[in-house]
Amino acid sequence: MKKHTTYLNIDDDWLWYIYESALGDLSDAEGLIRSYVRGYRDLKITDLLFNSFCQQSAFPSKTLGWWGDKYSQRIENGVEVDYSSQHRVKFIVDFYNTLERDPYEIAIEETRALGMNAWISVRMNDCHYNHEKTSYLHGDMYYEALKNGWFIGEHVAGHYMGECYNYAVKDVYDRMLAYVFETIDRYDMDGLELDFQRELFCFDYMKDPECHKIMTEFVSSVRGYLREKEKKCGHPIRLGVRLAREMEHNKVFGFDVEYWVKAGLVDLVVPTSRWESTDSDIQIEPWKRLVDKTGVELCVGLETLIFFPYRNSPETLRGFATQYLDMGADGIYLYNHFRTRGEEKEVGVEELERAGVDENYEPYLASNECEKYIKDCILACSSEEEAAKDTRRHVMTFSEQGMAPVGMKRYDPLPAKLDGSACFSLQTGTVDDSDDTVVYIGVSPETEILSIDVDKGKASALGEGSDAFICKAEACVPEHFRKTALENAKYLAYSFKAGDGNIREIEIKGSGEIRYIEIKVS
Repeated sequence: MKKHTTYLNIDDDWLWYIYESALGDLSDAEGLIRSYVRGYRDLKITDLLFNSFCQQSAFPSKTLGWWGDKYSQRIENGVEVDYSSQHRVKFIVDFYNTLERDPYEIAIEETRALGMNAWISVRMNDCHYNHEKTSYLHGDMYYEALKNGWFIGEHVAGHYMGECYNYAVKDVYDRMLAYVFETIDRYDMDGLELDFQRELFCFDYMKDPECHKIMTEFVSSVRGYLREKEKKCGHPIRLGVRLAREMEHNKVFGFDVEYWVKAGLVDLVVPTSRWESTDSDIQIEPWKRLVDKTGVELCVGLETLIFFPYRNSPETLRGFATQYLDMGADGIYLYNHFRTRGEEKEVGVEELERAGVDENYEPYLASNECEKYIKDCILACSSEEEAAKDTRRHVMTFSEQGMAPVGMKRYDPLPAKLDGSACFSLQTGTVDDSDDTVVYIGVSPETEILSIDVDKGKASALGEGSDAFICKAEACVPEHFRKTALENAKYLAYSFKAGDGNIREIEIKGSGEIRYIEIKVS
């Protein structure tokens, strides 16, 4: 079993969770930050990435708005506002007012002291709360874009993401590049990430099919600036990018990752899903060929959701880690798996109510249960040895809607009509002869299954598939159309003997509709 890297991206809410756990007491702010980072020390993580920008800068910026601007703002978009008590604004201002040092500097220092690499991650086009007349997330550039037509438009990205910034607009390009330069100047980091999965929509690519040249110029400028910083700080600074699952799609969106790799502009590439799902079918082989002998690291991104609204579990994450590492990825990259409390102790609801820290407090996030869940999930992906220790589940998912350019096919295999026979491929990684293997099939109530073959061998019916992951999966949000379809399904289990290779070929004969497929290896 080869050693691999494990990356963990920490949302810019991380300081809020520290503040909340401390009940708003920042008398030992630096100690609290160090304690939070130390919470990751035994989880076999190699690289921590601290997000410093969504739509607002996490530090006082000269180029783009920061949370302190929102704290003091009283008029926004012609409307009276007051964000001074909004916890996601107030907490970071309190940290900067209390500390003599930048909290991100402290986090970087503590991360290195624990033997991990410290990165800064910048979301390149976050669009939370777009279309809202006012929002604590909107920076001044949002309203300039609204006034001046700097958004890409709904014809490219749909309603939700139609208000993403268009990097073909010089003002957008220049200000975002200046902010990235400012971030590089400010922090002595081991790596800088340009997070293009928040969001992929940086151009009206339908109007300008050559838009990838604009972003290549942007990435090249960042690489050049990093090289100058390396001379000053005396150590390498890696450049990473989070992107769509397919290189062809990336280039249409405006990200010529093939050129970036061949030209030596990037050091880490992360093909990944966005949020609504953890993609079960990212094709590793083309990415491997791209990075072969370049020194560029290839990691696959895993989300907290397996598919909306259901959360991943350690079992499903062991499945994803096993399959992608076995297919040839160099490492695993975890997104939204960050710890949600600052200290090792659980904070009670009554304590928080008395402290008046947050009227919208979610007690689960600071509970022992949540802390254990997050740590178990991280450990499940931390090594091939960990992933092989226990049962793993491989669930067929999908690529989130909008994650393929207009006119190009996205991965969305289910539901599928069954009229005679239907064939499916599911990546599982290599399965040993000694492993017990079960395939679970979820079908519409009226569906009739005649037979199932896996790897050209007949699977044996075991009856009701009540042990399928979906039958006991935890939902993280309210009702959703996919949840309804899955809850109205019936689930059947079949044992089988896996063939050679790391992909299972499944043939289902019968009539009706297939809604769910899973393979459990134990």
